[in-house]
Amino acid sequence: MLKVKYLEPNEYDENDVSVSVMAARYEGKWIFCRDKERTTWELPGGHREAGETPLMTARRELYEETGATSADIVPVSAFSITTDKGTDYAVLYLALIKEMGEIPETSEVGEKRGFSVIPSDLTYPLIHYDLFSYVQRWLNFKAIANTELAVFGADKMPRRYGKTPLERLGEDEYFASVHVWIRRSKGDYLLLKRSENAGYPGLWSCVTGLVKKGENSLSAAVRAVKEKTGISLVPDFGRCVLSFTDSSTHADIWLWVCDAEKDCLSIDGRDTVRADFGTKCDIFIFERAGEFVPFPYLREFLNISDRLFYM
Repeated sequence: MLKVKYLEPNEYDENDVSVSVMAARYEGKWIFCRDKERTTWELPGGHREAGETPLMTARRELYEETGATSADIVPVSAFSITTDKGTDYAVLYLALIKEMGEIPETSEVGEKRGFSVIPSDLTYPLIHYDLFSYVQRWLNFKAIANTELAVFGADKMPRRYGKTPLERLGEDEYFASVHVWIRRSKGDYLLLKRSENAGYPGLWSCVTGLVKKGENSLSAAVRAVKEKTGISLVPDFGRCVLSFTDSSTHADIWLWVCDAEKDCLSIDGRDTVRADFGTKCDIFIFERAGEFVPFPYLREFLNISDRLFYM
């Protein structure tokens, strides 16, 4: 049994924190470390030493495991890891490295490497995949921290109240997101490149957004596209082709056929730095190169889109 739980400030005592872990970013890549005795990758981090605060541990471990000499380190969340042996407490940080040197010779780390997305060969896959995904959600939520979002139940029915994105969801509560794919009649798709302020920074994506209080999935999809690209979609022409639920979010995947032109796009610049059109082949090339947001439904969606388009 292994369970990761993210904690509110009143749910733990800093004196109980024994580990600091960092999602570290440098020159557009996520930095992972490989122990000299292993062939697998880990997020930088380690155990707290006597007299250290969790932040002091994070700074020391970041230097020892990556050679970073200057970084902005921001707390993301405390969390607990429960196994059959008991519960340990840790703090997860985002480390934005500004200056990087060599790994100290005394370090247990033999190699550091930059990745666009999380590598598949992880030392602790269950834990580190969860932590990495949490950081991406936190980056997306941070930009709209004061926005009241719609809250849905496990049955996907809306509650009568809303919550801001950094508020904790209760049992059987979910936020809702929309993924909007715009396909032109020639068969290519509108793709947006995410900024450094967004989750999965620097990667290509479709239009994504969260459902605000008072909206439904369709109205949120139309609003998100208008805000991020300037395109005014006709609601009746949209089709929700897939849905999925993860630990905290119901997601609807929408498809519109719309012959927009690149010159007519208006990119907001907050979480998007570039827009372009790409074919199904282009998307697969981006995916293989680790340059596309790792949507779990991607191939299924593209196959559905092709079937609908050629019916």
